[in-house]
Amino acid sequence: AVRVEDLYVQPDWRTGAIRIQANVRNALDESDRGGVTFSVAPVASGETLGAAETVYELAPGDTLVEAALAVEDPHLWDIDDPYRYRVTARLSTPNMSSVDESSTCCGFRDFRFEDGYFRLNGRRIYLRCSHTGGCVPIGRRVPQDPDLLRRDLINAKVMGFNSIRFISGMPRPVQLDVCDEIGVMVYEESYAGWYLQDSPWMAERFDRSTTAMIKRDRNHPSVVIWGLLNENFGGEVIRHAAGSLPLIQSLDATRMVMLNSGRHDQQLEIGALANPGSTEWENVLEDRHPYRRVPHTAEIIDYYRTIGGPDLPYFMSEYGVGSAIDLIHAVKHFEQLNASYSEDCQDYMAKRDLFLADWDHWDMAEAFDRPEDFFAQSLGKNAAHRLVGINALRANPNIVGYSLTSTFDPTTSGEGLWTLFRELKPGMVDAIDDGFAPLRWCLFVEPMNVYRHTPAKMEAVLSNEDVLLPGEYPVRIEVFGPNCDRVLERHVTVTIPPSERGSEPPYAMAVFSEDVVIDGPEGEYRLTATFERGGAAVGGEAAFSVVDPVQMPTVEAEVVLWGDDPELVTWLSEHDIRHRPYDPHVERG
Repeated sequence: AVRVEDLYVQPDWRTGAIRIQANVRNALDESDRGGVTFSVAPVASGETLGAAETVYELAPGDTLVEAALAVEDPHLWDIDDPYRYRVTARLSTPNMSSVDESSTCCGFRDFRFEDGYFRLNGRRIYLRCSHTGGCVPIGRRVPQDPDLLRRDLINAKVMGFNSIRFISGMPRPVQLDVCDEIGVMVYEESYAGWYLQDSPWMAERFDRSTTAMIKRDRNHPSVVIWGLLNENFGGEVIRHAAGSLPLIQSLDATRMVMLNSGRHDQQLEIGALANPGSTEWENVLEDRHPYRRVPHTAEIIDYYRTIGGPDLPYFMSEYGVGSAIDLIHAVKHFEQLNASYSEDCQDYMAKRDLFLADWDHWDMAEAFDRPEDFFAQSLGKNAAHRLVGINALRANPNIVGYSLTSTFDPTTSGEGLWTLFRELKPGMVDAIDDGFAPLRWCLFVEPMNVYRHTPAKMEAVLSNEDVLLPGEYPVRIEVFGPNCDRVLERHVTVTIPPSERGSEPPYAMAVFSEDVVIDGPEGEYRLTATFERGGAAVGGEAAFSVVDPVQMPTVEAEVVLWGDDPELVTWLSEHDIRHRPYDPHVERG
């Protein structure tokens, strides 16, 4: 009847102090006198490091009990060392034959944006993030297999992500427990964050949803960012969210707050973020969702390599490359689980039937043996497309963080690294692990299909997340032909300058750029970059093709163009190749 209803702890990473607030609920009709003992211990070992006891007169209803504990030389929570402490409240009263006990895990850490970079415990960190809505098959929110939610986070950690964004909807508490334990930072949003419209009840709904999120999850050391909105286009909702900062800081002053992911509101007089403890929005970061068509053209790759500017660091809080959903395979998963009745299965079945009708209408059997082969090829190409995009982002010195779309396929799209049933798409682990390596070569050849005796621009950019110590590192740049012939060899030196707070070098630095003319046989070529000593970088290879125009055959057939491509039309005309736009009313020859 007399119990601890809520336990809130605020560890101070600078001092080792832990401020504690506990709500004690007395459900009796009369006052009781209770003793509350608070203690703190490392989660791993369990030995008590400190304790404090207080005695309170507990009137019927709620009593706020406050205390403080101290941990000498606290061990910080970090993504590579997720060290946690457990704070326990133990309540006893003379009239009770038992005690009530409640505990929570916490951690000492500091996450903020300062001097142009995200920083964890004082050191700068490139935010390698991905977002998820947390949906599951068969019921969307309640998992048929509880391990699916845990598996998402372990997969993300293995691939190289250091953070996860729970977009427009809070995670389950068990997911935050996993993030606390394995060292994954969390960017969390409430259900008020997306599609909330203005109404007489908007402010109350926003405040209630945001307050509930913070109160429920503020003890978790993995939670480092509260997100208020996503892709909101402005108006009263954005103004109310911006004005809610004092409320948020009164509930929790230890975390960064992001205003509106993507900044679709364009009200840039309001800054993008507020640091822990601040009641001011700071205009220190550009936060965007720059989606572009796929496959990425040379112009799009150049766009991602140069987006942003040196005066305002760039956080790409959404961008990704999707695939088809294998509708046939997904429906069979539901059938296998005897769940064809479920809403999501019915949705997939409807889409499958539409696809099969198109399969017949477009005679797709001329290109694929089975409908299943179409989906297999789509999923199989996804990893390579993603790596092309990430390669460009990692070469951009303006970008200080990236949140990938997205961890897994929601019911409605193929935007994930793995499917709704948590099947990894082919080659995805290798591609993301490569793309997110802390020390990585980003190589570029343009054009990727080059004529013999014409120049191709070859570039090498080093992406370095403070892995290399200051010094000089010899690098070998080479091009190899189809017969293992070395057709280019250059030696350059990478100089890593001393790094001081406020004057750190960008994460990406150009190392090599040269227009190279290939005078060799037709075939596949490789541009490579290799540290001769001192650096274990990945990604040091880019493939391109050389074609001899003398050996190209004459094109006699008419080319039918499906889509608007003026550059291709010009090229075909210059080479006297017959062509016409696609017309669905004209029979194929």
